[in-house]
Amino acid sequence: MDEIELLADADVRARDYVAGARDRRVFPGQKALSGLARFDEALPASGLPAGQTLALLDEAGSPATVASNGPRYFGFVIGASQPVAAAAERLAIAWDQCASSFDNSPAAATIEKTAARWVLEALDLPAGSAVGFGTSASACGLACLSAARRAPDRQQVQCAPAAASAPAPPWVRLANHTRPISATNSTAEP
Repeated sequence: MDEIELLADADVRARDYVAGARDRRVFPGQKALSGLARFDEALPASGLPAGQTLALLDEAGSPATVASNGPRYFGFVIGASQPVAAAAERLAIAWDQCASSFDNSPAAATIEKTAARWVLEALDLPAGSAVGFGTSASACGLACLSAARRAPDRQQVQCAPAAASAPAPPWVRLANHTRPISATNSTAEP
């Protein structure tokens, strides 16, 4: 199976999965959970052919997913994607770009520069502010905590409101690594 055939197969499987989300039970049943045993195998000497790998993921994995993109899911805040975001991700995956610089991907660098400007405008921050994008909420949170840990002791930083209708932002106290980071609603010392 060549790359184009593999992508077409994956797209059909993904479309079928999304089309069935409305009718899928929220948490997988015992039969689907038992099917996960197909993944429990010894390290193979060589991998499966690409088509078989995709089939295994779909046949054993798809039924055992939580339908967080379905209409009856009221669990954790997962962050289901909008259809246009999912489609754009498929295109970006096909591009297979390293977005680290204009030399590596003029398209990715230009799109990221525009998105950064939009973030600054939406948050009403100075145009010269730095913006960085990450690929994981956990990794981004860790990066922010690391940066805060290195901030001068007892520095006061005002958080920008996400929207004009947002309540007045709290003041955030950045402390050194020996004390926890705390948020207060005033600039007064504790």
